Amino acid sequence: MKVPAVALAAAFGGGIVLGLVLQIGMLPPMARDFHRIPPLGPVVNLLVVALMGVIVPLGFIGLASSLVMRGLGRIVAAPLAWLVGIPDAIVGGPFARVSAGSYRIPALPVWVVALFFAASILLSASFRMTDPRRKWISRPAILGFACAGVVIATYPFRPSTVAGAMEMTELDVRPDDSILVVSPRGSTLLIDGGGAFKGFKGREEHLGPEPGEDVVSPYLWSRGFKKLDAVAVTHAHTGPH
Repeated sequence: MKVPAVALAAAFGGGIVLGLVLQIGMLPPMARDFHRIPPLGPVVNLLVVALMGVIVPLGFIGLASSLVMRGLGRIVAAPLAWLVGIPDAIVGGPFARVSAGSYRIPALPVWVVALFFAASILLSASFRMTDPRRKWISRPAILGFACAGVVIATYPFRPSTVAGAMEMTELDVRPDDSILVVSPRGSTLLIDGGGAFKGFKGREEHLGPEPGEDVVSPYLWSRGFKKLDAVAVTHAHTGPH
């Protein structure tokens, strides 16, 4: 029993390390395109991928069974329907309640991304070297890679504001408007954020654009705002109650 336990622990640890390496390598695109850093991603991915290893074969078995006998396919599909809901429960369950498990960041400066990939290329090249030059290349590459990764994950930069001036920016979140107010001291107030039409009671709709996510958030990220000091909602929007 010791050998399987050791093998299972090694496989689990290897999966965590692989997920961590992939996530570190994907830091710039995740931050640029999704404005999100998920530290718990490797653990969640490992659990979901393990489930997919059961769900996918069972799905093919259910499909083949339904071609032979429809009733047999339904029997196979019963546990499959329950298994398919587990990944959603994992992602939206206990891991979603950890605030540091996934957080948002603004858009990155170009020089940080360039430093990250330049250091990555140098580090990869150093691994193939056998001469004494390897340590002179790998050490600064590791340092640059680590520094760029920390900067990407933490975004230590100040928001872009006009010093000593009161700013008021109107954002079009049709059919309404959203207004961002920045005080001379840098305090922020967002007035309204738009609202997507959610249908009516009993006829809820979940498709369509989200003004807050599609319009307001990108603008705030582009200015480097990580948080707002206050949000004022002047009226409600049509939706299910």
